[in-house]
Amino acid sequence: MFLSLSVVVNRLATPLGIELGISGFHILGSRGFS
Repeated sequence: MFLSLSVVVNRLATPLGIELGISGFHILGSRGFS
C-alpha cells in the first residue's frame, strides 16, 4: 500500500510539480501556516 503510494508520488513529482508544491508551501507559510 505504501509502496504503490510511493510510486504514484514519484510519478507525479515532476520538476514542475515540485516547483508548484514548493511555491504552494511558501504561500501557506506566508499566510502564517508555520
